[in-house]
Formats: sequence, structure tokens, C-alpha cells
Amino acid sequence: MSASNGKPKRLVSYPLYTMGDVGSGLYSVLPSILLMFYMTNVLGIPVALATLAAFVPKIVDLISNPIIGGLSDRTRTRLGRRRPFMLLAAVTVMPTFAMMWIAPYKDPAASAYFVLVMFSLCTLSFCCFVVPFFALNTELARDYHERTALNSYRTSYTFTGAILAGAGAPLIVQMAGGGRHGYLVMGLVMGVIMSAVIFMTFTHAREPERSETDPVPTIRETIAAIGSNRPFAILFGSYFVNITAGGLYGAVLAYFVTYVLGRGEGFLSVMFFMTYGASILSIPFWGWISRSTGKLLAFQASIVMSVLASVCFFFISSATPLPLIIAVVFVQGLSHGGVQVFSFSMLADCVSQGNEGRDSADASAAMFNAVFIAGEKLGFASGALLGGLVFSATGLIATTQGSVAQPESAIDGIRVALSWLPAALNMAAVVMLLFYRPFERKMLAQLKAAEI
Repeated sequence: MSASNGKPKRLVSYPLYTMGDVGSGLYSVLPSILLMFYMTNVLGIPVALATLAAFVPKIVDLISNPIIGGLSDRTRTRLGRRRPFMLLAAVTVMPTFAMMWIAPYKDPAASAYFVLVMFSLCTLSFCCFVVPFFALNTELARDYHERTALNSYRTSYTFTGAILAGAGAPLIVQMAGGGRHGYLVMGLVMGVIMSAVIFMTFTHAREPERSETDPVPTIRETIAAIGSNRPFAILFGSYFVNITAGGLYGAVLAYFVTYVLGRGEGFLSVMFFMTYGASILSIPFWGWISRSTGKLLAFQASIVMSVLASVCFFFISSATPLPLIIAVVFVQGLSHGGVQVFSFSMLADCVSQGNEGRDSADASAAMFNAVFIAGEKLGFASGALLGGLVFSATGLIATTQGSVAQPESAIDGIRVALSWLPAALNMAAVVMLLFYRPFERKMLAQLKAAEI
């Protein structure tokens, strides 16, 4: 059925359907910002072992994403291809996420391995939601601007989840008395929220009609389609580098607040609230910019803003006026908003038209999205790993007391890891996107031709 303006009628309500991405924001941000700090400063796990416990589950994520994507592409049930996996995730995310924060052992090594196993199980569970969800997004939004519209709603929810994670989680820990008990209460609350919003997406998702005879590509055909999609490869590479910088920012910020600014969980909550609050506020702005300049230029501009904010962090100390700190954090948040809107909107462009006339949008949408999301998760993990390596190299001291006096080398490592390293990574991402320009010009030419 067509709407009166000649465009296909939306199959789902974007505000209700995309609500599950609150869970994506929680799942992506919360472990990134608190898990390392929880292990080193509450459980007393040595930095090297904590880094391993945080990184290995992301390798599990990297492997499981394409597997879940392939299974989803080949699934045929009365609920569709994507929705059965969403329902499985809604049931299993809460218990697996909460278990990450139980830490039943007093021995630091045993606690590290327990966290590693529980985080890996949660990774598998959440993968059952996020991969089919993004694949269905690709199938529901079929034109250049419609993809931006859907991803604007989705991104708003992502950053709502990020605010709950970055601002709400530390407050819950603090209100529950801190320590192991505080983190356990936080894990239970956030796990319930994640399962609830995923179930909301499951109930409001509607899949497009598909013929039972539609061809399903083999694994080899899918790999060939992904490998031959040059715009996808460029976008994937630049996004991975950008997300590595974001993972580094998330992993280091709690240490920066504690040891450089000399403040507690309350101020960490304020910083994350400002970061992701600015991200939400920026979404209409980035949509307006993209309609004037195209997605690529707007995407690059958003990353450059992150470079500027990162450099500023190097010069911030406990003596820096509060309004100036908030201003830098706000600019960082504006950057995050643009990155999330444009990366996944451009991903949908690549999937639907990036194979030089070969329609891959329905045939292997889940696999394209699975690879992209796996890259995102690996980027977050790589950022945390890079932070852990810096901490190990500069002599950061683990503790069970929340904070401890650190050597000057560790303080310098924290400052560099929050400033010059992410700035360099993001500049590399901007340069990589220059090679995407021919495809963007092609997309804009097609759009202009369609409007004539």
C-alpha cells in the first residue's frame, strides 16, 4: 500500500519499534565505563587480568554476531526471521547481565574468570537481539532519507540508554551503598530495563512480506557480497577506528574523574549525563545538516568535533573551572550524536546499493549488520584493551577501596589515554572516509534524479 505522497507506508511505528535500542545503549556503555573500574577498584583484580576478562567476551561477540546473522537470514517461522531471536534475548538478557555484577568470590582471580564467563553469556544473549534488529531496520527503511529518519529515532533511544548507563548506574551504585552490594543492585535494575525494552521492540516489530521461495544466499555468497562491497569496507573501517576511540573514552573516564579531577561517582554521572544528553539534543541538528550537505560530510564533521574535545581533555585538571569541563563534555556528546545517526544510516545505504546493482538488502541483511555490529563491539573492546595496556604500562595500582594514591606515571597515562590517543584514532577515521566520497556522490545523484 502506498501513502498519498507516493512513498510506501511505514510498516511499524518508529518511536515504539526502536525503543529496544535503549538496551543497546545500556549494554554498550555500561560495561565499557564501569566494568574495568569495578574489577580493579572494587574486586581488586590486577589490571592485566581485568583487561583479559573485559576483552575475551568481545571475541565471543565477534564470532557469534555473524553466526546469529546467518541463522536469522535462514530462519522461517510464523513470527518471521528476526522476531524469534528478539524474544529469546528478552528472556535471557536480564539474568545474564545481572550475573556479571554478583562476584560471589573473594579471590580476585576467581572473580575475574566468573565475570569473563558471565559477560560472554550476556554477549551471546544480547547478540540475539541486536543483529536481527539492525537487519530488520535495513529492510524497513528503503530510501536515503527514510534511513536517516529511522536511525534518528533509534539513536535517541541509544543515547537514552547511554544516559541511564553513564549517569544512572553510578548513582544507583552510590545510593545502594557502593561496593559489591551497590554494583549488584545496579546490575539487577539495569538488566530488568534491558529485557523490558527488548520485549517492547519484539511486540511492535512487523516484518515485510517474504516469499517462501525467496533465495537464501550461502555463506560463501554472503562473504563474497560483503567482500566486494567497497563502500561497506570503508565505512566499517572508519567506524571501527572511531568506536575504538569511543571505547577508550568510556573505559578511561571513570579513572580520569577519580584520579585527575579528584571527584566521585556523582560527578561521573554528571559527565555522562551531559555527554549523552548533548547527543540526544544534537540529533535534529545533524539531520538538518545532512539534508544540506549529505551524510558523509556531516559524519566527518561530527568526528572532527570529537578530535577537538579529546585534545582539550589533556589540559583539564582539578583546578579547571566546572563550566569549561562541562563545555568540553558537551562537545564530545554532540560528536557522538552525529556518529551514531550517520554510521548506521550509511550502513543501510551500503547494504542496499553498495554491490553495484546486486540487491543484497533482503538476501543477507543480517550478515552485513552482524559484521558491522561485531566491529562495533570489537571496537569498544579494543578501546578498553588499549586503556588497560596503558594502565599496565604506566603502573596503575588496583585496589578494593574505590581509590588509592597513584604514581605520577599512571596519572599521565590516564590523561594521554583520554586525549591524544582518541584524537589520533579519530583523525585516522576522518581520513579513511575520504575514500567513501565517490559512493556518496552516486547516492546523492540517484536521490536527485528520483526527485525530478
